[in-house]
Amino acid sequence: MCPIRYLNWKNMPEEFKEECWRVVERKYSVPVNPIAYAALKAFTLQKIGKAWRDHKSRMKKRHYIPHSRNKTRVKNNPPKGCIPQDWDILVDHWYTDDAVILSEKNKDRRSKQDELHTAGSCSYAVHAAKKAKTDGQPVERAVLYQVLHTRKDGTAVNPVVKAKMDKMKELLEIFSNQLQSSDTSGSIAWSPDDVFAKVMGKERKGRIRGVGFGPSPSARSSKSVLTDIEIHSSQARDNEVAQLKASLATMEE
Repeated sequence: MCPIRYLNWKNMPEEFKEECWRVVERKYSVPVNPIAYAALKAFTLQKIGKAWRDHKSRMKKRHYIPHSRNKTRVKNNPPKGCIPQDWDILVDHWYTDDAVILSEKNKDRRSKQDELHTAGSCSYAVHAAKKAKTDGQPVERAVLYQVLHTRKDGTAVNPVVKAKMDKMKELLEIFSNQLQSSDTSGSIAWSPDDVFAKVMGKERKGRIRGVGFGPSPSARSSKSVLTDIEIHSSQARDNEVAQLKASLATMEE
């Protein structure tokens, strides 16, 4: 349904994406509310796109052999069930100079990462929902950072992370630095100038750090404490979103 001959999810024809969504609609209950419906559709297609990229990554890990002299050998050993023409296109891409250079750069970046999380197979949303249920209040990303970078014995994954966690704890003790949200379903509160940003630095393009899959810099943040009036007026919307996110969290688990 999502051919591997397309090298980027953005290049995947819309008719293929729409067919994937129709399959989801046939198998699951989707919200009637137009806003919730559109949000779920966008989120679902994002998840499918990630699964598609992960699938191609696993194929490369299993079949790719470095050096261009091995390209023919790789082409002649396609995965079971793979369309030969699509496989040839993908393998040709792997051996292009641009793809090889990008792969080496990504490996180098990965080797320099020192903030490995301990989230395991559960999504950030699942961990946030569990933390919110335990604390009885929403979770902001500075708090979740400490949860996701602590080992089972209670220690930080490394000294670099521990220093950042200590700084976040210090800043969170100041009430004016804390964010508030009426959503305890697993949504992670954040803002461009929250405690997490003060310790980790400004956001980069394309994604929001510390909130898991989905949110982008253009998303609406939780910037200030909600008043009782604001919470009351948004209660109906929050309840519907909470039910949706709880269902998604259950599906992901």
